[in-house]
Amino acid sequence: MDETDETTDGGGTDTRTDRERTDSEVSPAGHTSRRRVVVGSGAALATAALGGVPTASAQSADTRTTLVVGCQGTGTITLADATTYEHIEDFDSSPGEDSPPLTDPLTKIAKPIIDSVAGRSNVCEHVNVSPDGETLYVSRANLGDTVAIDMETREIEWRTEMLGFRSDHAKITPEGDSLYQADILSDKVWKIDTETGEKVDCFEAEDWPHGTHVHEDRIMNGSLGSILLPDEIDGNHRLTFADRETLEVTKTIEFEEGVRPFAFADDDETVYVQISYLHGFHEVDVSSGEIQRTKDLPINENVPDSKEDYPLQSAHHGIEVSPDEQYICAAGTTGNYVAVVDRESFETVGITDVGKYPYWVVNAPDGEHAFVSVKNEAKISVIEYESAEEVATIPTGDFPMVSQIAEVPESSLGTGERVTDPDDGLFGGLFD
Repeated sequence: MDETDETTDGGGTDTRTDRERTDSEVSPAGHTSRRRVVVGSGAALATAALGGVPTASAQSADTRTTLVVGCQGTGTITLADATTYEHIEDFDSSPGEDSPPLTDPLTKIAKPIIDSVAGRSNVCEHVNVSPDGETLYVSRANLGDTVAIDMETREIEWRTEMLGFRSDHAKITPEGDSLYQADILSDKVWKIDTETGEKVDCFEAEDWPHGTHVHEDRIMNGSLGSILLPDEIDGNHRLTFADRETLEVTKTIEFEEGVRPFAFADDDETVYVQISYLHGFHEVDVSSGEIQRTKDLPINENVPDSKEDYPLQSAHHGIEVSPDEQYICAAGTTGNYVAVVDRESFETVGITDVGKYPYWVVNAPDGEHAFVSVKNEAKISVIEYESAEEVATIPTGDFPMVSQIAEVPESSLGTGERVTDPDDGLFGGLFD
């Protein structure tokens, strides 16, 4: 397709996976099969059970390679060792005293309506960590702001409000000087100075800008279309490309449905895109804007009969390309599975059940595994690319979503206070 044409409907299939699992291999959601290990009590357990999975830390004596997970339901941050899979701690990213009561009449009326439609009690949409591992940036969705948190003291250093009432996905630059934050209801992506929290500039990304990626010379954002409106009139569904320095929009690629997570390969010239109701993903040539291939993944008995019952219109939500670009790991959200696909042949390597609503994928530091957030199971599923098997799990707070690998100072680990109830003052009496 060209940059303005709609694609044909993708649709899924009812066929079984290319490597069908037996009942003895895949246990029901929430239970550990003979191939799985629940990690939370120490690195020794992970080392013994994983047999061959690297457990030696690659970090220096002063830092640890850490998996940082944002949990939407509690607003907590889960920290785990990214090489041994050992759970370290959980801490609160949204202390109640940081959010004063809302006094603006319009906000008090509009905000609960938007929150009820746009998704639950979501107080942690995205997490980013500074390159030195000393600062955590949290997009606190229903609080409508972005905050910078000192990783050692856990104190909020600055707080920046969005024009809309909801803060969405964000991405920090490799240098750590800027954060690109989607302001979903104002159709803007803000460039925020990470030192001060100041909004430096923005670009338009219609409609309802969602996922954001930062590359060497450009910023990319995928728009959902308004989930407050019927699908037929919900606006644009597109990838928007903007120049990183000038923030001038240089390109858009249109899709038939809302753009969900996407992942790049081939020096950013190929992008794999999940869209709202597609059980699978598109392979898109960035230069031409054309869909090259569409991978259909199974529609199984777990998928709701009605699309209205999909979680926030997401058939699948979470995708990553392995560091060697040999595999694609996709979260089959409504199917409760994770699929690994061979990138060259587009054949399914395997599919494994991980429980209800896998929702985000990030590569592990060893390059051989992927971390998949499983929302309704409060866990991270560790998936081996070569076998497509779940080899370990890591416990998290409620509704884990976005995660990042970061080198975090040892002095900042294990310093969290008791996790507080996010309803205790968090919304300043808004729902009392």
